[in-house]
Amino acid sequence: MLEWVTSGNFLAKYAPHGLQRFNDICLSGNGESTLSEDFLAVCQIIARLRIKFSINSAVKTLLITNGSELHKPLIQAGIKLIAANQGEIWFKIDRATHAGIAQVNQVNLNLSSVIEHLRLSASLCPTFIQSCWFKVAGVNPPQGEVSEFIQLVLKVKPLIAGVFIYSTARNPALPEGQTISSVSLEFLESLADSLRKAGIVVKSYL
Repeated sequence: MLEWVTSGNFLAKYAPHGLQRFNDICLSGNGESTLSEDFLAVCQIIARLRIKFSINSAVKTLLITNGSELHKPLIQAGIKLIAANQGEIWFKIDRATHAGIAQVNQVNLNLSSVIEHLRLSASLCPTFIQSCWFKVAGVNPPQGEVSEFIQLVLKVKPLIAGVFIYSTARNPALPEGQTISSVSLEFLESLADSLRKAGIVVKSYL
């Protein structure tokens, strides 16, 4: 695939007009990448292939993660390799209250543990918070959730490189998925403006 992208016609043939660029190598998907027992090996392979195909510094190596496994030495070793290869971590924090996390991520997380893992991530590799905002049954996220998220970001501002906020592009494959829809561009820009006013780098996508 990398040979096809770097030396072949893949981008010209398949990428939309105006988006014909090799942007990144991203570890993501339907599940948490750092749960794989092959995570470190994959990071090592990416590092070797970047050299083999002379992939330039404009092409990032990205990891999208919830941070749950960052305390493990093998995962840290992989992240150090990512950092050495034009790396960035996109650290998922979708809400900043226990109730919000339970609703959006369907897990019971300790927020202090999330922040500690974020701190660890930032010490190993440039780290951005990535956060998804959406309507449920046509209703925007509660203002209280938005305010708590902003306060959390302000708390960790010295640690992070910035924040990516976006909305859902499709209905999740969950029983309640049909009740979920995108927030408006105005909602995202209002949240982005609140963060930018605090001096935080923000990118928003609808």
